[in-house]
Amino acid sequence: MADVVDQLPDELRSVFTLRVVEGLDTLETAECLSLSTANVKTRLHRARQELRTRVDAKIGEDIRKLYQFDGQRCDRIVDNVMKRLHQLSNDARPK
Repeated sequence: MADVVDQLPDELRSVFTLRVVEGLDTLETAECLSLSTANVKTRLHRARQELRTRVDAKIGEDIRKLYQFDGQRCDRIVDNVMKRLHQLSNDARPK
């Protein structure tokens, strides 16, 4: 999917890369690109929208949603992982 990011217009790709890939915060990104923080937020939002549209066109919206982690589904997965980790740590304790 890196090719989808590469297809973004430069002004969106640069913000997306700095914020999401490099992990810079909004202010750092704004300073790097000589933009206002509001402009960084707007461009990041537009980049995400554009990526969503391009990924949907490439693999289909249903497939993208299948791998989406948010809300209750994410909470359920995290709860199950935490329970399993707790169980494994209890099983590993000397008796």
